[in-house]
Amino acid sequence: MELRHLRYFVALAEELHFGRAANRLHIVQPALSKQILALERELGVELLDRTHGVTLTPAGAVFYEEASAILDRVSEAVRSAQGTARGELGSLDVGFVGPAMWSVLPWILREHRRAHPNLRYRLFELGSPEQMERLRAGTLDVGFLRPIAVDDALVFKPVWREQFVVALADDHPLAGTGRIDLADLKDERFVVLPRRMAPNLSDTSLSICLSYGFSPKVVEEGNSPSALVMVAMGLCVALIPESARNAGFKGITFRPLIRPTPEQDLAVAYRAEDRSPALRAFLATISSVVRGVQAPGQPPAELVAG
Repeated sequence: MELRHLRYFVALAEELHFGRAANRLHIVQPALSKQILALERELGVELLDRTHGVTLTPAGAVFYEEASAILDRVSEAVRSAQGTARGELGSLDVGFVGPAMWSVLPWILREHRRAHPNLRYRLFELGSPEQMERLRAGTLDVGFLRPIAVDDALVFKPVWREQFVVALADDHPLAGTGRIDLADLKDERFVVLPRRMAPNLSDTSLSICLSYGFSPKVVEEGNSPSALVMVAMGLCVALIPESARNAGFKGITFRPLIRPTPEQDLAVAYRAEDRSPALRAFLATISSVVRGVQAPGQPPAELVAG
């Protein structure tokens, strides 16, 4: 039995007329009659009652329901296969460091959702080292991270670049200052991300403080949201990437330093050998949204305008 036999029978069962069914199938009537007879012989049952016109036998009615369901499933399988090949179906496991959610990632996800509404996402906030481990292991499809080492198994493409700013509680004495001399904060308590989660960020923060002549009093460690909560409560200050301005926390003032800071890159990373359609489509969206490295702290111009 072939799929064409099911298509022929379904058309005939719906038309209940050999001539109309043949026209619908774009075949001649004798060929249709021959195929239906062959199907009945193969099944060993009569599907049609030809006594007065054409009607379905009880067996024919059951066979019609099942054959229609099979053809629907075949059509769905074809659509699914084609959609998967175009990267429109399936899923993506996406890792990210906190600042990615303050900068480009929400806009990338929004644009990709518009183009591929049936793709599923699983998002994981992870430090850069863990993202690289999971990318290599194949348990993460793509990551937004701070590059920390050369890795031949992974591809890194910058998507964002930014400087550091000081985060202060709104009622801090220096909150009204235009630009801050970091040396004025040498006696303050600083909150930082644990080095195991963000080695580049931690090391750069320390080097900036040292360039102002002091080593920070690190009394708190936390992830990005908890660090900002502690700043807002006036428990400490933070030296943090400029995109934190977009995090939406109330009670925090962000101030630039009197000297430019080293810039931090945010990169998208993925396995060099990964050729999955879903990943390739996602990378194409990233390229269209982030046309080169953006200005510090600013979302992509195309999406702001849109």
